[in-house]
Amino acid sequence: MKKNYIFLFIVLLSIRIIYPQEFLKNAETPNISAGAEQTLYIQELINKGQAYELGFIANQSHTLVNKGNENIFTIEGINSDINGSFTGYYPVPPDPSGAAGPNHLVSVVNCSIEWFTKEGAKEYSNRLGAYRDSISSGCFFEPLLPLTTCFDPKVIYDQYNGRFIIVALELTNLPAETSRIFIAVSKTTDPNAGWWYTSINSSILISSDASWADYPGLAISMDAIYITANMFSFSNNSWKGARLWIVAKGDGNAGFYDGGLPVVNVFDPYTITGAEANTYQPAHMFGIPPVDVGTFLVEYSGLTDGTNEYINVIRVSASATSPTFYYQQKVIGNIDKINNWIAPGAPQLGTDFLIDVGDRRAQNAVWRNNNLWTAFIVQPNSGPDSNQVTAHWLKLNTNILNSVSVSDQGNIGGEDIAPGTFTFYPSISANSLDDVLIGFSASASSIYPGAYFTGIDSTTNAGNVLPSQILKEGLDYYYRPRGGIRNRWGDYSATCLDPSNDQDFYLYNEYALMRGSIFSNYPTQDGRWGTVFGYVPASYWGQLTGLEDISVVSKYKLLQNYPNPFNPSTTIRYTIPNVTLSRVEGSRVQLKVYDVLGTEVATLVNEEKPAGSYEVIFNASQLSSGIYFYKLQAGALVETKKMILMK
Repeated sequence: MKKNYIFLFIVLLSIRIIYPQEFLKNAETPNISAGAEQTLYIQELINKGQAYELGFIANQSHTLVNKGNENIFTIEGINSDINGSFTGYYPVPPDPSGAAGPNHLVSVVNCSIEWFTKEGAKEYSNRLGAYRDSISSGCFFEPLLPLTTCFDPKVIYDQYNGRFIIVALELTNLPAETSRIFIAVSKTTDPNAGWWYTSINSSILISSDASWADYPGLAISMDAIYITANMFSFSNNSWKGARLWIVAKGDGNAGFYDGGLPVVNVFDPYTITGAEANTYQPAHMFGIPPVDVGTFLVEYSGLTDGTNEYINVIRVSASATSPTFYYQQKVIGNIDKINNWIAPGAPQLGTDFLIDVGDRRAQNAVWRNNNLWTAFIVQPNSGPDSNQVTAHWLKLNTNILNSVSVSDQGNIGGEDIAPGTFTFYPSISANSLDDVLIGFSASASSIYPGAYFTGIDSTTNAGNVLPSQILKEGLDYYYRPRGGIRNRWGDYSATCLDPSNDQDFYLYNEYALMRGSIFSNYPTQDGRWGTVFGYVPASYWGQLTGLEDISVVSKYKLLQNYPNPFNPSTTIRYTIPNVTLSRVEGSRVQLKVYDVLGTEVATLVNEEKPAGSYEVIFNASQLSSGIYFYKLQAGALVETKKMILMK
């Protein structure tokens, strides 16, 4: 891997103040992330000469039990043993983050990184930072000479420019106090083609107190990368505030995306606008944004006046170097039982040990089609989820930029998974059809901690979600608090779009593996975790609920084949519109399959078809593994979709 040493300049600019019209309420004070807690704990043990307490011993043998969703294609990712072998320690929890490109999936987990082809072939697996906080040679961020194993990594795909973006944090308190944000941007859509690297000095003096960066938020707009972080004191790890870094892409202008000098600026939008400094998530932008809009910053964190809860939104103008910030605060109703902002732990099968579900911070945010989506946890006051930690989603309408409005929201109760289910660490994404997918973790006294998902489509009734679905069930209970008392899980999950069609989704999340003793000094702490990618096509919910009623079929439609990838058979579905709705009476239909060279390999349909929904089974037992395309020609529709045969 070519090393690219890049220097950068950081400037704290003075920006015009836009004062809010509403007053602040009370919110929870952010805690340090699990990754930072782990990093500080390791450094403390190193300084005491006791690092062996967390030293990784060996991979634990276990049988991989398939307790996933047979209706979706999954890829097993990094697990606790892989992560431990890379770093020399046993970091917890995983902090899973993943992204999809046109042909690859990239995941970062705690201290490790992997990428796969979409067919599931692993092409790269490595540690992000230094081995045992000392050896940086050979690691992914080697060009930046990391001093530690890194923590809180995140990855997204920039659909505007066709790049993967990875951030990770570094923190040291002895012998010197350092805080750095590592950034890597792939040179092309292919992560194997190389990366550009840079680092940001994120040690900032706040109120005369040197502070370090924690829990990054990561998003992109058409022209910039946005990174948010919470800031904590080096002296006692107390909360000090929050900051926003904006990195200009410079694509085509000899900037960072071209391997040139990054232009990075750091801002304090919260002091500037009078907004409360807390955990803000920048919105991943899709499509063409409104004029002079870069992104939006979103914060919940249990913001309340004692009766109702509120959401904070800061609009960031499009300039990457001198943006203006516009702050609004909107009431979202009495949705949360605030009890000193302490969320109760989630029960799990087989033990009295509870899962720490984190706090109420917004987990991520997405903007597209004038809608701003985010997700976080609440504790409902009433109903079937009363007193249970519950994932909550929120939709804001941004048509009127100076007065955004709450247009929809709802809970993901998980009672359709098991009675008394807690749902937590949600992540959310929206596609070009305005369909939404939400990934989350779930646990209850009758189930082990696992990975699940649900969705919202344009026909879903307001406030509701589709039935909960399994990504990967937990295989055992989880207990690993190290030297503390918090049995931490998370700190996040990932839900992202497939940029190939801007309609299908990928999930990436964690689940509990079979237990196995690792720490000699903590014989009862034997929890282990795994991670998994899941592919959820836009047609998934239709596959569950059956074919469309002929009476409401109003347009031609070709659905994604299912399953995909497949071996050797797969089902292809399509619809022909009803005459009363489309003024078309049936149609001549041709459905054919082609290989990557464009050679026709099968004709599945070639006849007149009346209005209705249809499915045809394609058997590829006589074909070789690879990528194939199926094309539907019917009426005015000519549509082609890709499918993968894996033998």
